[in-house]
Amino acid sequence: YTFCYFILGILIINFKIKPLVYHSIVFTSLIAYLALLYIESLDYYFPGIAPTIFLSGILGYVCGYFLVSYRKIVITALFVIFLLQAYGEYNFLPNYFFNKMKDYPSLSHLKEIKPDLIFQDLDERNISPSFFKNKVVILDFWFTGCEACIIKHKEYEKIYNHFSKDTNVIIATVIDGRFNTIPSVKSFLSKHKFNFPTLYDPKGNFARKYRVSIDGYPVELRLDKQSKIHEVLYGAGLKELYINDAMKTIQELINEKI
Repeated sequence: YTFCYFILGILIINFKIKPLVYHSIVFTSLIAYLALLYIESLDYYFPGIAPTIFLSGILGYVCGYFLVSYRKIVITALFVIFLLQAYGEYNFLPNYFFNKMKDYPSLSHLKEIKPDLIFQDLDERNISPSFFKNKVVILDFWFTGCEACIIKHKEYEKIYNHFSKDTNVIIATVIDGRFNTIPSVKSFLSKHKFNFPTLYDPKGNFARKYRVSIDGYPVELRLDKQSKIHEVLYGAGLKELYINDAMKTIQELINEKI
């Protein structure tokens, strides 16, 4: 984005294009940014990205416009801009996104409640709520058509493998029965081998009752030993940041005394 506006700045000064042409682009970008900021105010994407994109575009344009007159200063400024962008992409933004994933507004109603954990296994046998009693329970809700969910499973598998021998922890995924039948789930799992157990939410009763799928999946619930929801996490894709956080949180919940 910075580079594109940098080229625009060069073109405007070299080919004597009226600045008004560029200013119209800036004005449009500003309106788009404000619209995105408003629309996504209840989400976690553009409030962090939009100002970064907009400001980097302005700086890119300024650098391009003054390249001929102040070459050394412009090159230095571009170098600093790209360093800051690299830092933002690999440090600031991932942490920003992850904090928003753990504080997702649409799912805030789930925190601190004690939900009724009523599920089935993939043989349609009811699982007794007592199975979860006095244990740390991690449940990741999904359906087979959710690509983000499947991507997350690779990370989720590492967490499950790490705690698989600990009898104080139950780590499983839960299929929303509104989107998948048990035969379709079995067919999917026969082609995608995962170690963690898969539970079934018949007719999506749990998901509907507690409004788990308001904005889609995956949604992860982390419950303490009192069966109270300690944390809710929406989304996927942050790999090591997610894995390290999950392992730390689960271990803290394990160490808590009932």
